[in-house]
Amino acid sequence: TTLFRSLCDDAYVSATRLVQVALGVAGVALGVLAYQAQVDNLAEPLTTEARAMASVGAAWAFLVAGLVAWVRRPANRMGPLMILTCFALLARQLRFSHDPLAFTTFFLLGEVAYVLVGHVTLAYPTGRVTDRLERLFLKVAYPVALLFPLAVLLVYDGSRQLKYFDDSARESLLLLTGQPDLVAPIQDVFAVGAYGALATVFVALVVRTRRPFFRSRPGRPLLATSTFLAAVTLALPYTPLARPLGLAPLPGT
Repeated sequence: TTLFRSLCDDAYVSATRLVQVALGVAGVALGVLAYQAQVDNLAEPLTTEARAMASVGAAWAFLVAGLVAWVRRPANRMGPLMILTCFALLARQLRFSHDPLAFTTFFLLGEVAYVLVGHVTLAYPTGRVTDRLERLFLKVAYPVALLFPLAVLLVYDGSRQLKYFDDSARESLLLLTGQPDLVAPIQDVFAVGAYGALATVFVALVVRTRRPFFRSRPGRPLLATSTFLAAVTLALPYTPLARPLGLAPLPGT
């Protein structure tokens, strides 16, 4: 019995390794497709080669971190969740395609990628969301991330430009009735809700401490890293990288 169990464990580990390698290769391939979808279907200033590569690189960061976490801690859900987030972020870029099926599918599912980013954030480090309010937040966020794009696809007839898209028309396979005047308001309402969701996640992280959050102090590595990233973010619009990334200094500076 012990020998049989050992053989089963070895077979499981080997199969898991094959799955992890396959996911790594698939993630790289999907990243190439996501890059091409942006540079082939969007023109400046909507995207640049550098900005397209940056979006792919951000998704690949989730892939690498997820694979490392999965290998080091197989029982933790964090690794698979981060890998799923990578694939969602990359697949989201395929919504820019002019192919009707690709546009409809990935426009409908694309915003789920950002909910997954929030899910990863709230689930860190165990891979499970245990707080009741945070779980409620995710239960609302996932349906909303599907319903608003669906509402757009039901009324989008290609006569008005979509936010973050070029001015060329796409074809929605879910079109019920052309209502171009409703497209922009639906997207605006969703954008406001998305920023509110980001603020909610930020507040949840701020108050998630063992002691009352107003008495807690961040660790030195976290404070140093946050300060460095904030400084880089503020400085980028004034560097040679600003143009490739589509950034510009604030007005009056």
